[in-house]
Amino acid sequence: MTVELDPIVFRDRLNSVLAQYITTTFPISSARAPKLSKKIATTIETACNNEELVKGPFVESLPDFEKGGSIKDLVREGELHQTWENLTSTEEGQKLFTRPLHLHQAAAIGRDENYLVATGTGSGKTEAFLIPLVNDLIEKGNLEKPGVRVILVYPLNALANDQMHRIARLLFQDLGNPGITLGRFTGQVRSNATRENEESRLLATPSFQSNFPDAGKVPRNWLLSRKEMLDHPPHILVTNYAMLEHILLLPKNQRLLGGAQISWLVLDEIHTYSGAQAVEVAFLLNKMKARLGMLPGDMRCVGTSASLDASHKDELTKFAEDLFGEPFPDGEAGIITSERKLHPKLLEGDPNPALPVSQWIQLTDALGSLSENGSMRVENEDYLVDDWNEALMEVGIDRFLLDKKLPFGDGLIDVLAPQKEIRDVAKALDRGALPFQELAKRVFDSTCPKENNKALASLISVGVLAKPSEFGAFPLLPARYHLAASGIDGVTLRLSADHPEHWQDVFLSRTGTHKRGLPAYPLLVCRNCGEPYVEAW
Repeated sequence: MTVELDPIVFRDRLNSVLAQYITTTFPISSARAPKLSKKIATTIETACNNEELVKGPFVESLPDFEKGGSIKDLVREGELHQTWENLTSTEEGQKLFTRPLHLHQAAAIGRDENYLVATGTGSGKTEAFLIPLVNDLIEKGNLEKPGVRVILVYPLNALANDQMHRIARLLFQDLGNPGITLGRFTGQVRSNATRENEESRLLATPSFQSNFPDAGKVPRNWLLSRKEMLDHPPHILVTNYAMLEHILLLPKNQRLLGGAQISWLVLDEIHTYSGAQAVEVAFLLNKMKARLGMLPGDMRCVGTSASLDASHKDELTKFAEDLFGEPFPDGEAGIITSERKLHPKLLEGDPNPALPVSQWIQLTDALGSLSENGSMRVENEDYLVDDWNEALMEVGIDRFLLDKKLPFGDGLIDVLAPQKEIRDVAKALDRGALPFQELAKRVFDSTCPKENNKALASLISVGVLAKPSEFGAFPLLPARYHLAASGIDGVTLRLSADHPEHWQDVFLSRTGTHKRGLPAYPLLVCRNCGEPYVEAW
């Protein structure tokens, strides 16, 4: 089994490398203090072997979210404007058009009230406000008229940049440029930069090249310079709360909100606004509404975060109302949450009988046949089914032979989903992450822990490969490993007049504790000659 497939092997090698590295930070000369040099090396090695420096591995599974209708379905039902059919003009847009949205994304479409999106990391929170607000802009029309209608506030410029590229891709590539303008007003856009300056910088970024391959120009509706945005304010303004304050306070920037008819205000990562900063942002939003003559209910307010505890719905609603200065529906009505679900095929029918542990270990050979230079060649599906079946027949496992009529991932789902051990792992991880060795012991019955570990590593590797051919779909077993590695603050030792090198105890710590009246002193080493010293005051 390769290191890639076996987390135990990876952990052990990480331990070894970490031990070597830490030892080199205390290069004590074996000629000057041989006993101390050896003692430190063995102490560090023992700490690594006892998992004091590397914890794990742990196994976590993050199943897919509950599904709602697709954008195609919502257009057909009249929930979304016909313009969304333009998505079919690009390959990526076609995939977005037809794949089912997460239920929490679909639940945000058509809402008439303010709401919070309290879903997990990687749950597609952006789509839970981006799709409805873009649809709202398209339906209201009059897009030839400049003026800010949507303000997206991000706490960090890195988040603002990332989201700006996603929005630009949707508007100017996938939707075919429906007339909506976009601008980013942050400190990273220099006040004296021209469009040409910003365009040359943007064209060189990997994000732009990925979203707009072979494009020699940035779409005109993507406003790049501050002058452009002040002269023709964008419909969607991406900014942060500090720059929003500059826009309101500085006369030269106030033109940006001239003629603004703000219908959407989104605060991303809303949990970052706490304490005094939350009060400051609340006053800022109140100032903006007063400056623009806005009344309660004039704009849709949305807050998103992966760190909100959705079980405290009343407290969250009160927090949102205080922050935005706008009413939010009580309880569940004002908070969109999400729920992950096991793959439906894991719940169909009775499970197949368990396989011997030895056969799970033998699957490693089949997995090895799918790799080239240590990397899984899962993209080469034309050959994967035949290679997999041939490898299984060589090791004598016929239960997981694949149907040649199905793509590799879909075929794997069909043969793995009924298997007892796959279901046992999925259900155990559905309650949260577990230590790898503990999970192996639960699922497999070998009296040899190493065999159980190898079998589990093989099972997880093949379960991750069982991924549907459908765009954006999750694997049958969307598992991942976690390792927590740490270093040491320093080394301390106690002194002894009886020891030939004048020490008696070594501790992997920057501060030593007293024992029988003997303190432990920090160890210092000369990097030129390797002479050990202690620091004392």
